[in-house]
Amino acid sequence: MVSGHCRISIAMTTFNGAKFVLEQLRSFARQERPPDELIVCDDGSSDDTVAIIKEFGRQSRFPVHVHLNPQRLGFTGNFSQAASLCSGDLVSFSDQDDYWLPNKLSTVLAEATRHISKQLFINDEIIASGKLEASKATAFGNARKLGCADSDLVAGCCTTIRKSLLNVLLPFPATMAYDKWAATMADFVGLKQLIEEPLQLYRRHDRNATRSLLALPSPTQWTVFRHHGISDPRAAWEAEIEHLGVFETRIRSCREQIDTLAGPEAGDTAIERIVREKQWLMTRRQLLDRSRFRRFPEIYRLWRTGFYQQRYGLRSAVKDAVRR
Repeated sequence: MVSGHCRISIAMTTFNGAKFVLEQLRSFARQERPPDELIVCDDGSSDDTVAIIKEFGRQSRFPVHVHLNPQRLGFTGNFSQAASLCSGDLVSFSDQDDYWLPNKLSTVLAEATRHISKQLFINDEIIASGKLEASKATAFGNARKLGCADSDLVAGCCTTIRKSLLNVLLPFPATMAYDKWAATMADFVGLKQLIEEPLQLYRRHDRNATRSLLALPSPTQWTVFRHHGISDPRAAWEAEIEHLGVFETRIRSCREQIDTLAGPEAGDTAIERIVREKQWLMTRRQLLDRSRFRRFPEIYRLWRTGFYQQRYGLRSAVKDAVRR
């Protein structure tokens, strides 16, 4: 459902967010198209977070439901719970410390109406300071400047999911961040849609739950190379291979639902892509077990076969040559 009767839920998680949460709540109240409900799951805050949210709820023009976790669920588990409690046709995910621009929900709804075949939407965001002072940088702009493909764009606080896909995604696996799980799954089955317009401020401060080079005001290729280009990636690749196995398992178990949402054989196509990506990572993982000198002939051979052209081309080949 994507008409004017479409219900929109906000799924928000909190943990000791009293310093910033009221500004985020007020940005919800200023939406041109208000949400139909706000679901908040608090993960054991010891500050005034819950009291602030409940006071806001008493004055809100839309329902605010606060759920207190009896035990800590963690980042992904808490978002999984919040999403499962939402009743909307569209579910927008929110952190506790950002700030939504007034046209956030109205724009997302318009895009969902325009792109009826898509199930997951990620909007751009403006990188801001702890005081919400906007920079000239955006998350999409930074990612593309650093050479990231659009298929790699992931931002949980900018994500909205149709309930029909959410039913496939839930429960979120505990082995990876919920935003990576949702965005990557949607990309595998061709259901992800980017919204190029920045619709919120991404507040960066010393207590952010996640850290990313993409959130820097002016990241460079050298910044990325210095952090990741020459370090040993084998442990990360092994984790990624395990993640790909989780995607494959869920797709196989929900193939009928996925094919209904994404079209005939969408599940099979996604599994074929996952198998290729696993093989790509395993080949590179084995390559790094060799000394640098012994890698060069194999890197050259792989280049000649088009192996590196699958993803990032020369950049990947150079990294494999110089890494420790």
